[in-house]
Amino acid sequence: MGYQPSKFRLKKFYRYVQRVFSFQKHIKTLNDYRIAPDIPTEPMFEALFLCLLLRL
Repeated sequence: MGYQPSKFRLKKFYRYVQRVFSFQKHIKTLNDYRIAPDIPTEPMFEALFLCLLLRL
C-alpha cells in the first residue's frame, strides 16, 4: 500500500479545473499589450500556472 504516482495525474487535474472552473474560457480573456509576440499569452500563462502548481 502507499502512494502510487500516476503519470496521468496532472492531465486529470487539468481536466478537472477545466470542467469545474471553465479554465480555458478565462485564459482566453487574458490580454497583454505586446505587439506581434513570439509566444502567445495563453500558452505562456498555462505554462506558468503549471509551474506554480508543481512549484518549479
